[in-house]
Amino acid sequence: MFIHDLGALEDSILIFGGAYSNVDATRSVLSIASEQNIKTLIHTGDAVAYCATPCETLFELRKSGAYFIKGKGKRYVVVHGGATHISRFIFSVTPQDVFEEEIAAITHHIGPIDAVICGHSGIAFEREISGIHWINAGVIGMPPHDGDPRTQYGILKNGKMEFHRLSYDFVRAQNRMQSAGQTYGYETSLVTGYWPSEDVLPPQLRRAKG
Repeated sequence: MFIHDLGALEDSILIFGGAYSNVDATRSVLSIASEQNIKTLIHTGDAVAYCATPCETLFELRKSGAYFIKGKGKRYVVVHGGATHISRFIFSVTPQDVFEEEIAAITHHIGPIDAVICGHSGIAFEREISGIHWINAGVIGMPPHDGDPRTQYGILKNGKMEFHRLSYDFVRAQNRMQSAGQTYGYETSLVTGYWPSEDVLPPQLRRAKG
């Protein structure tokens, strides 16, 4: 496990994941950080995937200085999917013992913590697990499978997480994918707000069949 401690950080923190090669969404969320004078940005991973502009997206992220942190006053740890496996899918309805397993793996390496910030699963949520604050801010590159094309990010301020929806030109992002020949379902998701597959989702988060 690679561990990098950046020490204490002040003020609000903008948290987002899954830029997914979507430069339009990336520029939109970075403009929010600029407008609100938020200097600290965390990207939880999956910068390149699905959409049509990987190079442009990586350029914007690198230019922004987004990074991973150990946070202010309390001890925040950032992982991608999980500590036991980088690509582990963890959702709001995931059984508590899974969260406890992940927290145990983290504390085994670095000692006591106050909160975990993760990404990968694509849907924002927060849970309290035996006194540990678990946060997933969602992703900006794809909507969270709820019929709304707006994507998700969060702002952490004074230990409180605020979840927000990101409005951006998703039609332009869709056009970029279609022009690049990336027509395998995710280009439709950008507009409909629903993923092309529910294979990774637990039953509680899938669309009702009728």
